[in-house]
Amino acid sequence: MLNTTERLEVKEQVLHEVDRTKKYISGARKFLGEGKIGLAIERYDIAEDALESANYYRELLWKLSNDDPTQEEFEAICVVESMKIVLYKLAKDLSGK
Repeated sequence: MLNTTERLEVKEQVLHEVDRTKKYISGARKFLGEGKIGLAIERYDIAEDALESANYYRELLWKLSNDDPTQEEFEAICVVESMKIVLYKLAKDLSGK
């Protein structure tokens, strides 16, 4: 039973960190659009930290699931992977490439 509770808590933490990542990516995009590069980079840095935390919890969730996550857990794991691509695209936009 502990594993089930622990898995639920870790999944919720994954989703929380993903939400933080999305929030700061959105802020970075807003500031980038306004030409406020310094503020955009600050938001990017925070988004990067949030995604790093999300990835830590993603890995923990995978370990707790014994490589057999539920559908909800798998979706949480996948969203972290997709956020890596979103953050990479933001980094490219910030660099002007």
